Amino acid sequence: MLYWFFPNLIISLIGFYIGQISNSKINYSVLILIWLVLSPTNVYVLEPFFNILGMKEIPAFIHLGIDNPQMSYNALSGFLFPQGDLTNKYVWTLMLFLLIAIKLFNNSYSFFKFQKSLALTLIIPVLVVGFSNFQKNEKITPEKFNKRNINELDYYYNYTPEKVNSLKNFDYDIKQYDIQLSIENQLKSEVKIYFKDEEKGEKVFSLYHQFSVSSIKDEERKVVRFKQDKDFLKIYLDRPTKSIVINYKGSSSPFMEAKASHAYLPFYFSWYPVKSVNPAMKSVYNSNTRLSVYDTSKIKFNLKLNGNVQLMDSLGEKNNNTYQITSDSGINIIYGELKDKTINNYRVVYPITWENNIETIAKYIDKLRETFNLINQVFHKKAYKFPENIYIVPGRGANDVLPTETMWYQKNKNLFILVSPYEHHNKLTFDIMSKDISYQLVGAMTWKIQNNYTENDNIPIIFNVLTTNYINKMHKIAKEEYSEGDFWISEVYDNESKKNKKYIEEIINFISTSDDDKAARLLRRWNDLMRNKELTWYQLKNQLIKSGGNK
Repeated sequence: MLYWFFPNLIISLIGFYIGQISNSKINYSVLILIWLVLSPTNVYVLEPFFNILGMKEIPAFIHLGIDNPQMSYNALSGFLFPQGDLTNKYVWTLMLFLLIAIKLFNNSYSFFKFQKSLALTLIIPVLVVGFSNFQKNEKITPEKFNKRNINELDYYYNYTPEKVNSLKNFDYDIKQYDIQLSIENQLKSEVKIYFKDEEKGEKVFSLYHQFSVSSIKDEERKVVRFKQDKDFLKIYLDRPTKSIVINYKGSSSPFMEAKASHAYLPFYFSWYPVKSVNPAMKSVYNSNTRLSVYDTSKIKFNLKLNGNVQLMDSLGEKNNNTYQITSDSGINIIYGELKDKTINNYRVVYPITWENNIETIAKYIDKLRETFNLINQVFHKKAYKFPENIYIVPGRGANDVLPTETMWYQKNKNLFILVSPYEHHNKLTFDIMSKDISYQLVGAMTWKIQNNYTENDNIPIIFNVLTTNYINKMHKIAKEEYSEGDFWISEVYDNESKKNKKYIEEIINFISTSDDDKAARLLRRWNDLMRNKELTWYQLKNQLIKSGGNK
């Protein structure tokens, strides 16, 4: 309505007014020109024109349509209707109705009075819209969407965390969180943390760097000293303390949005202070890899969320507007332009724009479950169960290139599959997505779920490739002429030393030429070895060959 009804109404009113004041044949040409200038898709006509004039943006007063018709709808947030857009269109409509009214009752006015009324009427939009600079900056344009992603990429590309986090600073255990959360233009939170035992000294939490902490107090409401260092929050407890209250607010990551209209705050993101040695993300091949940042201990969560939103993830019982749940893998806050449906006995949450094609997910789920069972058997002796909830979340970044980035498994509960907020989809979408299931799910069910991140990012990448080849072999899937795995092996070779290339070749050859049982044991051993963050290719090669595939 905002971007189609109002522009057409405004153009129709202009046409009516011109018809009242003139009978000239040139009116048709004038109306065509006005249509090009004010039509809902006028960006294609006006943007090049104003660029020639040296202006980066179309003046919002004459820009009544969508900023970019090819990227107009965000599948998580939906259409956003900025106040400036609404004001602009109401001013246009009011101005035209006044002009038409003046013309229709012109006989009762002198020509002077008509001129005066016309001048007063035409100045309305200048007064209302001009002072706000046309409010155009409120819109989420493709440029701004990409710029937020680029800024986040730049931050982690230049992120060089010091080795300041001694394990002794994580020697505490958390019993309970009481979280009061308010999400509007920013996230605002008050978190009370109950320790299992009294704690003293320096303690470190993982907390996303854009959330600025304003105060921390202990159970006696005495101020606790603290320092934020990038994605880490350090607190200094001068005396034995059982609980602390942390207040903070800020804008969430563009990869994990948090607004009044939509939010994706997943379990693996440090949107609340978490006991974890991992920052929120790290830069890998010019892509921001999200790290698993959650406590694997069983913790009770009491969450009070201000605002009337429909959460898509069950957070347990709700008592006095407070959700209560116990979890060993964190909690999720998810809402927006999403809905759910039961398909093949599984609850599928998906963007409402996928409604016409969502039924085609049935075959995709079958392959997903089959792949899950194979990975579960090889690495976990069937300890995990296929999740009852599958989320198709528009949370993929503009520069996400690693397949492992787009799938997250919350142990025995949920599976998150990330897609682009602006992704074009049809009935073949899930057939195309199914080709990447193995690449995506291997990481989600192995080193990511175990919070294993080596300093050498290429080690898990090659692990993913070889494990995927093994899983696909079990699936009897023929290797493509040039696969995703071949691409990443080539990328790794281009970024490793000559000596390391030799070790990698030996590892690949050793596993690839092993029989199925031995290859499975070697891959399990590799997964275990990645618990060592400082693991090198040399150590990995020696350990794998030394083990010889022994159980």
